[in-house]
Amino acid sequence: MVLGYADGKLVKENLMTCADVPKIQEINQLGKASIYANAFGANLPRRRASDRPVFRALGSFGIGEETTNSADGLLVYGKDDSRMQADFDRLVASDPIYGATAEFRAAQDAYLEGAEGARLEDGSSAFLQLLEAQRRRLFFTLPDADVEYPRWSMTAFRYAGEYMEAYESLKAKKPVSEVVRGRVTLGLNRVLTGLLLENVDRIFIASSGGFTQSRVSVLCDREVPSRRQGGVGMAIKLDEVAGRPQLEVSLAPGRGNSVFFDLTPIRYEFLSRVAEGSLPASFSNECLEDLLAFKAKLLRKAEIVRNANQEGDDDEVSGEASELTLNFIEIESRGGGFTRPVTVRASE
Repeated sequence: MVLGYADGKLVKENLMTCADVPKIQEINQLGKASIYANAFGANLPRRRASDRPVFRALGSFGIGEETTNSADGLLVYGKDDSRMQADFDRLVASDPIYGATAEFRAAQDAYLEGAEGARLEDGSSAFLQLLEAQRRRLFFTLPDADVEYPRWSMTAFRYAGEYMEAYESLKAKKPVSEVVRGRVTLGLNRVLTGLLLENVDRIFIASSGGFTQSRVSVLCDREVPSRRQGGVGMAIKLDEVAGRPQLEVSLAPGRGNSVFFDLTPIRYEFLSRVAEGSLPASFSNECLEDLLAFKAKLLRKAEIVRNANQEGDDDEVSGEASELTLNFIEIESRGGGFTRPVTVRASE
Protein backbone atom coordinates (compact mmCIF):
# COMPACT_ATOMS: atom_id res chain seq x y z
CA MET A 1 0.00 0.00 0.00
CA VAL A 2 2.85 2.37 0.78
CA LEU A 3 5.14 1.54 -2.14
CA GLY A 4 2.60 0.75 -4.86
CA TYR A 5 2.69 2.69 -8.10
CA ALA A 6 0.23 2.30 -10.97
CA ASP A 7 2.71 2.85 -13.83
CA GLY A 8 4.63 -0.40 -14.29
CA LYS A 9 6.74 1.17 -17.05
CA LEU A 10 8.23 3.71 -14.67
CA VAL A 11 8.87 1.46 -11.67
CA LYS A 12 9.70 -2.23 -11.53
CA GLU A 13 6.82 -4.59 -10.68
CA ASN A 14 4.64 -1.60 -9.71
CA LEU A 15 6.58 -1.08 -6.48
CA MET A 16 8.63 2.06 -5.84
CA THR A 17 12.17 2.11 -4.53
CA CYS A 18 13.89 5.10 -2.97
CA ALA A 19 15.61 5.77 -6.33
CA ASP A 20 12.23 5.97 -8.09
CA VAL A 21 10.76 8.71 -5.88
CA PRO A 22 12.78 11.68 -7.29
CA LYS A 23 11.89 10.68 -10.87
CA ILE A 24 8.19 10.52 -9.98
CA GLN A 25 8.38 13.92 -8.30
CA GLU A 26 10.13 15.47 -11.29
CA ILE A 27 7.37 14.46 -13.71
CA ASN A 28 4.68 15.34 -11.15
CA GLN A 29 2.93 11.96 -11.27
CA LEU A 30 2.37 11.52 -7.54
CA GLY A 31 -1.27 10.56 -7.97
CA LYS A 32 -0.32 7.12 -9.32
CA ALA A 33 1.12 6.30 -5.90
CA SER A 34 -2.23 6.88 -4.18
CA ILE A 35 -2.60 4.74 -1.08
CA TYR A 36 -6.38 4.81 -1.63
CA ALA A 37 -5.92 2.92 -4.90
CA ASN A 38 -3.12 0.71 -3.60
CA ALA A 39 -5.41 -0.58 -0.82
CA PHE A 40 -7.41 -2.38 -3.53
CA GLY A 41 -4.44 -3.52 -5.58
CA ALA A 42 -5.33 -1.00 -8.29
CA ASN A 43 -1.61 -0.36 -8.83
CA LEU A 44 -1.16 -3.98 -9.94
CA PRO A 45 -2.21 -5.66 -13.17
CA ARG A 46 -5.74 -7.03 -12.74
CA ARG A 47 -4.62 -10.66 -13.04
CA ARG A 48 -1.90 -10.24 -10.42
CA ALA A 49 -4.25 -8.46 -8.00
CA SER A 50 -6.86 -11.21 -8.35
CA ASP A 51 -4.28 -13.76 -7.15
CA ARG A 52 -4.14 -12.08 -3.75
CA PRO A 53 -7.02 -13.06 -1.38
CA VAL A 54 -6.99 -9.67 0.35
CA PHE A 55 -7.50 -7.81 -2.93
CA ARG A 56 -10.23 -10.22 -4.02
CA ALA A 57 -12.05 -9.63 -0.73
CA LEU A 58 -11.75 -5.85 -0.92
CA GLY A 59 -12.63 -5.89 -4.60
CA SER A 60 -15.98 -7.52 -3.81
CA PHE A 61 -17.12 -4.20 -2.32
CA GLY A 62 -16.93 -2.60 -5.77
CA ILE A 63 -15.39 0.57 -4.35
CA GLY A 64 -14.54 2.84 -7.25
CA GLU A 65 -16.92 1.08 -9.63
CA GLU A 66 -20.08 1.64 -7.57
CA THR A 67 -21.25 5.20 -7.06
CA THR A 68 -24.17 7.52 -6.40
CA ASN A 69 -25.58 10.44 -8.36
CA SER A 70 -24.56 12.84 -5.60
CA ALA A 71 -20.95 11.61 -5.48
CA ASP A 72 -20.48 11.66 -9.25
CA GLY A 73 -22.24 15.00 -9.49
CA LEU A 74 -19.75 16.39 -6.99
CA LEU A 75 -16.73 14.98 -8.79
CA VAL A 76 -17.81 15.89 -12.31
CA TYR A 77 -19.68 19.17 -11.92
CA GLY A 78 -18.82 20.32 -8.41
CA LYS A 79 -16.12 22.84 -9.29
CA ASP A 80 -18.49 24.80 -11.59
CA ASP A 81 -21.81 24.32 -9.80
CA SER A 82 -22.45 26.97 -7.16
CA ARG A 83 -24.57 24.53 -5.16
CA MET A 84 -21.67 22.10 -4.80
CA GLN A 85 -18.59 24.34 -4.96
CA ALA A 86 -18.17 24.48 -1.19
CA ASP A 87 -18.37 20.68 -0.97
CA PHE A 88 -15.95 20.29 -3.90
CA ASP A 89 -13.42 22.59 -2.23
CA ARG A 90 -13.82 20.77 1.09
CA LEU A 91 -13.78 17.18 -0.15
CA VAL A 92 -11.79 17.24 -3.41
CA ALA A 93 -9.79 20.43 -3.98
CA SER A 94 -8.41 20.32 -0.44
CA ASP A 95 -6.20 17.40 -1.52
CA PRO A 96 -3.96 18.62 -4.38
CA ILE A 97 -1.90 15.40 -4.40
CA TYR A 98 -4.56 12.70 -4.73
CA GLY A 99 -7.70 14.81 -5.14
CA ALA A 100 -7.99 17.75 -7.54
CA THR A 101 -4.64 17.19 -9.22
CA ALA A 102 -3.63 19.03 -12.39
CA GLU A 103 -4.16 15.79 -14.34
CA PHE A 104 -7.66 15.33 -12.96
CA ARG A 105 -8.66 18.94 -13.61
CA ALA A 106 -7.37 18.80 -17.20
CA ALA A 107 -9.22 15.56 -17.92
CA GLN A 108 -12.33 16.97 -16.25
CA ASP A 109 -12.27 20.12 -18.39
CA ALA A 110 -11.79 18.10 -21.58
CA TYR A 111 -14.71 15.87 -20.61
CA LEU A 112 -17.04 18.76 -19.77
CA GLU A 113 -16.08 20.90 -22.74
CA GLY A 114 -16.56 18.04 -25.16
CA ALA A 115 -13.05 18.08 -26.60
CA GLU A 116 -12.65 16.24 -29.87
CA GLY A 117 -10.73 13.38 -28.25
CA ALA A 118 -13.47 12.90 -25.67
CA ARG A 119 -16.04 12.34 -28.42
CA LEU A 120 -14.09 9.49 -30.00
CA GLU A 121 -14.66 5.89 -29.00
CA ASP A 122 -13.09 5.33 -25.56
CA GLY A 123 -11.99 8.96 -25.65
CA SER A 124 -13.25 9.56 -22.14
CA SER A 125 -11.75 6.38 -20.67
CA ALA A 126 -8.83 8.25 -19.09
CA PHE A 127 -11.19 10.57 -17.22
CA LEU A 128 -13.40 7.66 -16.15
CA GLN A 129 -10.36 5.89 -14.70
CA LEU A 130 -9.47 9.03 -12.78
CA LEU A 131 -13.08 9.17 -11.61
CA GLU A 132 -12.78 5.65 -10.20
CA ALA A 133 -9.66 6.73 -8.29
CA GLN A 134 -11.53 9.72 -6.86
CA ARG A 135 -14.39 7.51 -5.68
CA ARG A 136 -11.91 5.28 -3.83
CA ARG A 137 -10.34 8.32 -2.20
CA LEU A 138 -13.75 9.67 -1.19
CA PHE A 139 -14.68 6.34 0.40
CA PHE A 140 -11.80 6.74 2.87
CA THR A 141 -11.94 10.50 3.38
CA LEU A 142 -15.67 11.29 3.59
CA PRO A 143 -16.69 12.40 7.11
CA ASP A 144 -18.87 9.83 8.88
CA ALA A 145 -21.59 12.40 9.52
CA ASP A 146 -21.81 13.59 5.89
CA VAL A 147 -25.40 12.69 4.94
CA GLU A 148 -25.16 14.24 1.48
CA TYR A 149 -22.51 11.75 0.38
CA PRO A 150 -23.05 8.48 2.32
CA ARG A 151 -19.90 6.38 2.18
CA TRP A 152 -21.46 2.92 2.01
CA SER A 153 -23.83 3.91 -0.79
CA MET A 154 -20.72 4.06 -3.00
CA THR A 155 -20.18 0.32 -2.58
CA ALA A 156 -21.97 -2.91 -3.46
CA PHE A 157 -22.83 -3.22 0.25
CA ARG A 158 -25.00 -0.17 0.77
CA TYR A 159 -26.12 -1.29 4.22
CA ALA A 160 -22.70 -2.37 5.49
CA GLY A 161 -22.54 0.59 7.89
CA GLU A 162 -25.74 -0.55 9.60
CA TYR A 163 -24.45 -4.12 9.73
CA MET A 164 -21.25 -2.99 11.46
CA GLU A 165 -23.24 -0.89 13.94
CA ALA A 166 -25.42 -3.91 14.71
CA TYR A 167 -22.33 -6.06 15.22
CA GLU A 168 -20.81 -3.51 17.61
CA SER A 169 -24.07 -3.30 19.57
CA LEU A 170 -24.28 -7.07 19.96
CA LYS A 171 -20.62 -7.24 20.91
CA ALA A 172 -21.29 -4.68 23.66
CA LYS A 173 -24.29 -6.77 24.86
CA LYS A 174 -26.75 -4.14 23.61
CA PRO A 175 -29.84 -4.68 21.41
CA VAL A 176 -29.68 -3.81 17.73
CA SER A 177 -31.49 -0.70 16.53
CA GLU A 178 -35.16 -0.82 15.60
CA VAL A 179 -34.18 0.19 12.06
CA VAL A 180 -32.12 -2.99 11.67
CA ARG A 181 -34.72 -5.22 13.30
CA GLY A 182 -37.51 -3.73 11.20
CA ARG A 183 -35.57 -4.10 7.96
CA VAL A 184 -34.66 -7.72 8.70
CA THR A 185 -38.30 -8.50 9.54
CA LEU A 186 -39.59 -6.79 6.40
CA GLY A 187 -37.09 -8.62 4.21
CA LEU A 188 -37.88 -11.97 5.83
CA ASN A 189 -41.62 -11.54 5.40
CA ARG A 190 -41.28 -10.70 1.72
CA VAL A 191 -39.05 -13.69 1.02
CA LEU A 192 -41.02 -16.16 3.15
CA THR A 193 -44.36 -15.20 1.58
CA GLY A 194 -43.43 -13.72 -1.81
CA LEU A 195 -45.83 -10.87 -0.99
CA LEU A 196 -45.10 -7.14 -0.62
CA LEU A 197 -45.94 -7.08 3.07
CA GLU A 198 -45.20 -4.07 5.26
CA ASN A 199 -45.33 -5.81 8.65
CA VAL A 200 -42.38 -5.22 10.96
CA ASP A 201 -44.05 -6.46 14.16
CA ARG A 202 -44.41 -10.13 13.22
CA ILE A 203 -43.01 -12.80 10.93
CA PHE A 204 -45.24 -14.95 8.73
CA ILE A 205 -44.01 -18.51 8.21
CA ALA A 206 -45.92 -19.45 5.10
CA SER A 207 -46.20 -22.26 2.58
CA SER A 208 -48.05 -22.93 -0.62
CA GLY A 209 -49.69 -26.05 0.74
CA GLY A 210 -46.58 -28.21 1.00
CA PHE A 211 -42.79 -28.15 1.24
CA THR A 212 -42.31 -26.74 -2.23
CA GLN A 213 -39.93 -24.04 -3.38
CA SER A 214 -42.82 -21.85 -4.54
CA ARG A 215 -41.91 -18.17 -4.58
CA VAL A 216 -45.41 -17.13 -3.46
CA SER A 217 -46.87 -18.67 -0.31
CA VAL A 218 -50.22 -17.53 1.05
CA LEU A 219 -50.92 -20.23 3.64
CA CYS A 220 -49.63 -19.15 7.04
CA ASP A 221 -48.42 -22.15 9.04
CA ARG A 222 -47.43 -19.97 11.96
CA GLU A 223 -46.75 -16.35 12.82
CA VAL A 224 -44.37 -15.17 15.54
CA PRO A 225 -43.47 -11.72 16.89
CA SER A 226 -40.41 -10.02 15.44
CA ARG A 227 -39.18 -9.41 19.00
CA ARG A 228 -38.76 -12.31 21.42
CA GLN A 229 -41.72 -12.44 23.80
CA GLY A 230 -42.29 -15.22 26.32
CA GLY A 231 -39.71 -17.40 24.64
CA VAL A 232 -41.35 -17.05 21.21
CA GLY A 233 -40.29 -14.84 18.31
CA MET A 234 -37.11 -13.58 16.69
CA ALA A 235 -33.92 -12.69 18.53
CA ILE A 236 -30.83 -11.19 16.92
CA LYS A 237 -27.76 -12.45 18.74
CA LEU A 238 -24.02 -12.65 18.32
CA ASP A 239 -22.74 -16.11 17.44
CA GLU A 240 -19.66 -16.30 19.64
CA VAL A 241 -18.14 -19.10 17.54
CA ALA A 242 -18.59 -17.53 14.10
CA GLY A 243 -18.16 -14.00 15.46
CA ARG A 244 -21.08 -12.52 13.54
CA PRO A 245 -24.80 -11.74 14.06
CA GLN A 246 -27.27 -14.60 13.97
CA LEU A 247 -31.05 -14.81 13.78
CA GLU A 248 -32.83 -17.16 16.15
CA VAL A 249 -36.53 -17.68 15.43
CA SER A 250 -38.25 -19.61 18.21
CA LEU A 251 -41.66 -21.11 17.42
CA ALA A 252 -42.45 -22.21 20.98
CA PRO A 253 -40.92 -21.83 24.44
CA GLY A 254 -38.21 -24.27 25.40
CA ARG A 255 -35.01 -25.63 23.95
CA GLY A 256 -35.13 -27.30 20.57
CA ASN A 257 -37.92 -25.14 19.19
CA SER A 258 -35.69 -22.60 17.44
CA VAL A 259 -34.24 -22.29 13.96
CA PHE A 260 -30.98 -20.38 13.43
CA PHE A 261 -29.75 -18.34 10.46
CA ASP A 262 -26.29 -16.78 10.15
CA LEU A 263 -26.67 -13.11 9.25
CA THR A 264 -23.59 -12.57 7.09
CA PRO A 265 -22.94 -9.16 5.50
CA ILE A 266 -24.22 -10.25 2.08
CA ARG A 267 -27.34 -11.83 3.59
CA TYR A 268 -28.09 -8.64 5.50
CA GLU A 269 -27.57 -6.69 2.29
CA PHE A 270 -29.95 -9.05 0.51
CA LEU A 271 -32.69 -8.72 3.14
CA SER A 272 -32.26 -4.94 3.24
CA ARG A 273 -32.58 -4.57 -0.51
CA VAL A 274 -35.64 -6.78 -0.59
CA ALA A 275 -37.10 -4.70 2.24
CA GLU A 276 -36.51 -1.57 0.16
CA GLY A 277 -38.36 -3.02 -2.82
CA SER A 278 -35.83 -4.98 -4.89
CA LEU A 279 -36.80 -8.33 -6.34
CA PRO A 280 -35.10 -11.17 -4.42
CA ALA A 281 -33.38 -12.69 -7.46
CA SER A 282 -32.08 -9.35 -8.70
CA PHE A 283 -29.23 -9.17 -6.17
CA SER A 284 -28.18 -12.71 -5.28
CA ASN A 285 -29.68 -16.05 -6.26
CA GLU A 286 -27.39 -17.70 -3.72
CA CYS A 287 -28.86 -15.61 -0.89
CA LEU A 288 -32.37 -16.37 -2.11
CA GLU A 289 -31.66 -20.10 -2.01
CA ASP A 290 -30.21 -19.72 1.51
CA LEU A 291 -33.40 -17.96 2.65
CA LEU A 292 -35.62 -20.60 1.04
CA ALA A 293 -33.63 -23.31 2.85
CA PHE A 294 -34.18 -21.35 6.09
CA LYS A 295 -37.90 -21.20 5.27
CA ALA A 296 -37.99 -24.99 4.79
CA LYS A 297 -36.41 -25.46 8.25
CA LEU A 298 -38.98 -23.13 9.79
CA LEU A 299 -41.83 -25.05 8.17
CA ARG A 300 -40.44 -28.37 9.41
CA LYS A 301 -40.04 -26.98 12.91
CA ALA A 302 -43.58 -25.55 12.79
CA GLU A 303 -44.92 -29.01 11.92
CA ILE A 304 -43.01 -30.59 14.79
CA VAL A 305 -44.35 -28.01 17.26
CA ARG A 306 -47.89 -28.41 15.92
CA ASN A 307 -47.75 -32.22 16.22
CA ALA A 308 -46.41 -31.93 19.77
CA ASN A 309 -49.28 -29.66 20.70
CA GLN A 310 -51.82 -32.04 19.18
CA GLU A 311 -50.38 -35.00 21.11
CA GLY A 312 -50.70 -33.04 24.34
CA ASP A 313 -54.33 -32.16 23.66
CA ASP A 314 -56.66 -34.62 25.38
CA ASP A 315 -59.78 -33.32 23.65
CA GLU A 316 -61.07 -35.62 20.96
CA VAL A 317 -63.08 -34.62 17.94
CA SER A 318 -66.57 -36.10 18.29
CA GLY A 319 -68.86 -37.19 15.48
CA GLU A 320 -68.07 -38.26 12.00
CA ALA A 321 -67.20 -34.76 10.74
CA SER A 322 -63.63 -33.45 10.87
CA GLU A 323 -62.50 -29.89 10.35
CA LEU A 324 -59.36 -28.33 8.94
CA THR A 325 -58.61 -24.64 9.43
CA LEU A 326 -56.37 -22.89 6.90
CA ASN A 327 -54.95 -19.43 7.63
CA PHE A 328 -54.70 -17.41 4.42
CA ILE A 329 -52.51 -14.31 4.34
CA GLU A 330 -54.31 -11.25 3.02
CA ILE A 331 -53.03 -7.71 2.53
CA GLU A 332 -54.65 -4.48 3.64
CA SER A 333 -54.69 -1.37 1.47
CA ARG A 334 -51.53 -0.03 3.17
CA GLY A 335 -49.60 -3.27 2.74
CA GLY A 336 -50.11 -4.73 6.21
CA GLY A 337 -50.60 -8.48 6.18
CA PHE A 338 -53.07 -10.38 8.34
CA THR A 339 -54.37 -13.94 8.47
CA ARG A 340 -57.94 -14.90 7.67
CA PRO A 341 -58.95 -18.40 8.86
CA VAL A 342 -60.96 -20.55 6.50
CA THR A 343 -62.46 -23.76 7.91
CA VAL A 344 -62.86 -26.76 5.65
CA ARG A 345 -65.20 -29.47 6.89
CA ALA A 346 -65.01 -32.99 5.58
CA SER A 347 -67.54 -35.70 6.41
CA GLU A 348 -66.84 -39.40 6.25
